[in-house]
Amino acid sequence: MSRPIPLLDALLDARCVPASAPLAERKNCALAMERLWLELQRLAPRVLRTFSLDSDATDEAISRVAMNIAKTGPRRSMTGQPTTEAAARAYLRRSLHNRAVDLFRKSKRTSKREESLDGLVGESARSRHELLADPDAQTGEEALANAEALQAQQALVSATDTWIDQQTAALVARKNRRRSGTGTQLQETLALLARAAAGELTVDDHVAKHCDPGADAKTLKKTRNAIDARFKRARRALDDWISLALEREPEIDKELARALLRTRVSLQ
Repeated sequence: MSRPIPLLDALLDARCVPASAPLAERKNCALAMERLWLELQRLAPRVLRTFSLDSDATDEAISRVAMNIAKTGPRRSMTGQPTTEAAARAYLRRSLHNRAVDLFRKSKRTSKREESLDGLVGESARSRHELLADPDAQTGEEALANAEALQAQQALVSATDTWIDQQTAALVARKNRRRSGTGTQLQETLALLARAAAGELTVDDHVAKHCDPGADAKTLKKTRNAIDARFKRARRALDDWISLALEREPEIDKELARALLRTRVSLQ
């Protein structure tokens, strides 16, 4: 049985190559793409569960990520391209999350559009399905409108992310005012949760940092329970604070805010 291709190699080697390319190169790309696809299928249930996507939307998210990588390779982030297996896995998680946000917003727009179409009477020139036009059949004006809608969607996601950052900072400041150091500790815990959600850290990694090498099972379990409790308190504190903030600010998209929040504090 052949040894699986390292994920980092698969991420960097998965490319669309011309049919005229050497057989070895085409085979290498095919194997890399297969490895990438299997990893995306493995990661998708955890990464996408907060968006409540159906199986078709999940498959579409996986396909979009895989095809984008095949066309352009992994896009550089502020820290550059992935250089480790963990970084490659975190990159795929972020890519799946970004596609899920796109699909989440698209499903809401489509749902609203379908509701408005249901109210139309006497539409004879075009069927309901024709009104939900295929992108390939769009006019220039429709394509421009869709591009503007996508840009507005991305701006909304960015604004909601910024709003969550602002609310988190307000919560940290409030706790520090009430009792010095508690807000800072919460901030550190939320940062650890964010790293765990991005695949950069596991609970086991954190447990190992707080235990001596060779610690017995009882000590490891006690330490893990304490860390789990700490993470649970931090998630509850931020969730309660955001819930109150959403009641005060009805202009914030509640579904989107909660979906983005869950991706920040959900352990992978």
